[in-house]
Amino acid sequence: MAIELKRSKYRLLGLVGQGQFGKVFCAIHRKTGHLAALKNLDHQRFPTHKFLRELRFLLSLQHPNIVTCQALEHTRTGRCLILDYCEGGTLRGLMDRETSLNCGESLNLMVDILAGLAHAHGRGIVHCDIKPENIMLSLQPSGWLAKISDFGIAKLSQELAQEGGNTGSPAYMAPERFYGQYSEASDLYAVGVMLFELLIGDRPFSGSPTELMSAHLNHLVKIPGELPQALQAILLTALQKLPARRFRSALEMQQAIIAASTDSEVLPWLKHKPHSPFHGTDPLVLPLNPFQSCQQKHLTRPIHHLGINKSAGLNRQALTDQEQVYYAGGGSKDWHFTIAHLDCTLLQFEPMTSLIFREPIHQILLDPRGCLIVTQRAIYLLPTDAMEAPKSRLLTQLHTKCIASLEPRGAWIATVCAEPSSLTAQLKFWQLNWQAPPHTDPLKPIGNSVSRHWLSTSSLLPLDSRYLVLITEQQAGSAHKSGSWIEVFTRRGQATGCWKLPVLIQYLINSSVPYRLAALEKNNPASLLLIDLKPYRLQRISLEIQPVLIAAMPWGYVLTDIVGRIVLIDEEGRQLGRIDQAKTAAVETDQVVTAIAPFANYGIVLATWEDIRMRGFLYTIDLRLLDIDLVF
Repeated sequence: MAIELKRSKYRLLGLVGQGQFGKVFCAIHRKTGHLAALKNLDHQRFPTHKFLRELRFLLSLQHPNIVTCQALEHTRTGRCLILDYCEGGTLRGLMDRETSLNCGESLNLMVDILAGLAHAHGRGIVHCDIKPENIMLSLQPSGWLAKISDFGIAKLSQELAQEGGNTGSPAYMAPERFYGQYSEASDLYAVGVMLFELLIGDRPFSGSPTELMSAHLNHLVKIPGELPQALQAILLTALQKLPARRFRSALEMQQAIIAASTDSEVLPWLKHKPHSPFHGTDPLVLPLNPFQSCQQKHLTRPIHHLGINKSAGLNRQALTDQEQVYYAGGGSKDWHFTIAHLDCTLLQFEPMTSLIFREPIHQILLDPRGCLIVTQRAIYLLPTDAMEAPKSRLLTQLHTKCIASLEPRGAWIATVCAEPSSLTAQLKFWQLNWQAPPHTDPLKPIGNSVSRHWLSTSSLLPLDSRYLVLITEQQAGSAHKSGSWIEVFTRRGQATGCWKLPVLIQYLINSSVPYRLAALEKNNPASLLLIDLKPYRLQRISLEIQPVLIAAMPWGYVLTDIVGRIVLIDEEGRQLGRIDQAKTAAVETDQVVTAIAPFANYGIVLATWEDIRMRGFLYTIDLRLLDIDLVF
């Protein structure tokens, strides 16, 4: 690690950023498990007497919209500020994504920022370097919470920079700043530049530092006429050349934005983004591909679980000609587990054989050596070499509800099973022997069991050969108080980390990026949430559909809504393609998507079902045949 903390109370988890003041690390408190941001400041850049003077002001700012400084630690190369950790990154990072903020979200962030500035200005503290890079984000159930970072440090940096002839960030600087002057109105000018950029999609002025200085001092701001008058008025006031003509305070500007957000002319704008119909043709909207499949098989029962053998896993490029497809479904009496061969060249598959279970199948866990079948009352093992004449082997009986997870290499499994006549559940770990002789137990307990609240347990996923993640829910009276706990355990049951996620998760999968999870939220259905655990970071991607299922690919994700409209997203949140829902005989039906599974880096198997007609279809889709922004 780049810095070493002597006798530190914190353990570094990873580098999350590097700004003009130094590197920023995500760290966890060794005793409490709380996350913090550690900002490393160099001794030579920040002389001690000036640093301590500004630190006094920094420690005095306690506000929900200001990144709070909790403590100070010393290192061999400088000092570390212990700050609030903001898992959403910076506003600049969010603005740089193709899935930009809409007008309503932008106005809400400005309200947050102005609330933080009002608190600081009320104490006689001016920031001096307001810009998207200094606005941190924390996830909220309905959006993002903005927090201003680098108070005091930004001002000190400006003083030191002026001594060396460099004044900072000219794109966001008020005219008086170029003469070495600043006031509360200078911060409001910078907020105006940010609001302009969020609403219009570009800053009011661009060019070299010299050109920017000239523009801020002499050029009038040109605001597109289609922008609602209430928003135009706010921008014109905030971006006045003379400080006395701007808003008198951060509170006054905040109240103007709140009032504008309820204006009848602004309301239609709240859901629109900078590249929206109001601003002409959206260059980001990709063509809608008609649904086309290489194979369409009729189903006589719904498919609830679908998977393709891991020999065609996420990181594999060369495929065998034949891959195995597993799917399970049924009704109130019998559940059928079917094994099929998939020809990856012709993209055709044929059912090979089936097993019948007298109880619901809850999970299918895949491994190149076979699969595990988790039913209502037991877990069964089905080796690959027994597929021609399949006969499942009972691993363990289940007396209560259970969810299971299989380590990526198949060496161990973890189970969370409800305790009889109790609201608790036990997380247990088992070594799995795929080649165990018939009269020996393939499962051997390892590590310690962990007790958790059963009703709140929602997901259990392996991260690698050593760790897994358990997701539990915390229900509350309102959506703003509900959330999910993310807990990481070793395969021996030792807890290594715990984070509170302020949203409820309804669907969760592993991605092709190590230690990254992809999730769907219960209360924010038109989005994809990417959760990085090492270090902890969140990315919420707005979507045009409300997905119900996700499939991870080597290049990103395939998401489908309930009627089968598909969106392709890469790991950076960029939309790669869109596919319309399936039609049967050119007539829309009431069929819904029940399962999805990927194969190779270009294929999807999709299952649908229609209750009224009691029929369904299993489609094989080749993405290489579609007009999408991806090279295979």
